[in-house]
Amino acid sequence: MSTNAATSFDAITQIIARLERAAGAIGKAAVQTADADGTVRAELEVPIGGVDHRGDHPLIVQHPVAHDSDAITLQYTLDTTLLDAFEMVDISAAIREVTQQDGALVVTIGFVIAPYTQPAAGEELDPVDAALAAVRSPELRPYDDIPYLEELYDRCDTFAEMSERIEMDVSGETVRRYMIQAGIHEPATVKEPAETMELPDIELPGGVDPSVLVETVAEARTVHEVATRLEVDHRDCRRLLGELGVLDLVLCRMATADEAVVDPGMVCDRLRAKTTGGRA
Repeated sequence: MSTNAATSFDAITQIIARLERAAGAIGKAAVQTADADGTVRAELEVPIGGVDHRGDHPLIVQHPVAHDSDAITLQYTLDTTLLDAFEMVDISAAIREVTQQDGALVVTIGFVIAPYTQPAAGEELDPVDAALAAVRSPELRPYDDIPYLEELYDRCDTFAEMSERIEMDVSGETVRRYMIQAGIHEPATVKEPAETMELPDIELPGGVDPSVLVETVAEARTVHEVATRLEVDHRDCRRLLGELGVLDLVLCRMATADEAVVDPGMVCDRLRAKTTGGRA
């Protein structure tokens, strides 16, 4: 176990111990395996008594917001004074739900405990990392944190760079999918109808739409990436791209480390030129 992970696990252990000393035994405690950076996520069920509870809880604050003859409406918030006492970790907590079990109210609280890191003396924090940290909601997984993804998308020029910055060990293609699913990245579209693109007299792999092929060639950095998106064999994909006259559009970006997206119109021109025997 890394030192960072040990620090985070020690923090959640101390939190549980302090809650039990101050307010009695807690219910279920679920603690996940630490992330690569030592971040630990936990979920605790904390009983707080009945609806008439008036005691001073070290973490949970009860606010009556409505009271009539038929019902009592309560609101719960967290007093983070207990959590602020930990200096070696950054702790965020949020109430997930409030339920009633055996006549007692139980508040389920989610915790995210990340080891505190401070730049070395004289070392400036990378401005991109600083901007990402400013919008990051640690209680969310990175791919669910929309403001974080938006900042990442705005700050980086390529998906490869985003994959290096995001708090996960994933490829650029995976980050691309996250961005599309979040509505942040709009894949390149081919405005010209697919039926007007005269492809060579070969059969495309089953299920591959010509417009998808154009979009993929325009964006992909490697033949492997094209093959993955089209779900075809790597060797067959390379042969197909060669026959269509667009293989060099992918290989030149890989060879020169130029990851700029090719204009889909250029890909369409290449396809027509290959079909008619003309030049792109």
